[in-house]
Amino acid sequence: FGFSNLNECFDQLRNFITTHHNNGTSTFSSIYSPDPDATAHAHGWESAEVAEKVQQLDKFFEALNNWKGTLIPTTNTGGGSQPAVGVVGTADHGHISPSFTSFHNLSPQSHPHVWACLNGVSGEGRVTYLHVKD
Repeated sequence: FGFSNLNECFDQLRNFITTHHNNGTSTFSSIYSPDPDATAHAHGWESAEVAEKVQQLDKFFEALNNWKGTLIPTTNTGGGSQPAVGVVGTADHGHISPSFTSFHNLSPQSHPHVWACLNGVSGEGRVTYLHVKD
């Protein structure tokens, strides 16, 4: 499912999980929010704007955890009580502020011998792919 904000995501996810739970079926849901990363590119990863996006995600996970703990009962397996829904939050990567001295300039002017061996370059500044000629 698609969503335009975290509130909409929460509602759709809650409905999706509830439907599967009520039907007795298992499901796996994965959600991706581009907001922190896109905001970091626009404002810098240490900006107040990024902190706000991370706080929004924190509130999202807190609400999801509170909801699943109160509205979805636990199951008894092997004498123990296990939650019927598990929540895992992760990031696709971290952020750093590298110094400009750690960058390597591979421009055609500074390294013509490298560029003579290439069919092209792709990627972006942090991860550049050099395509070597056959």
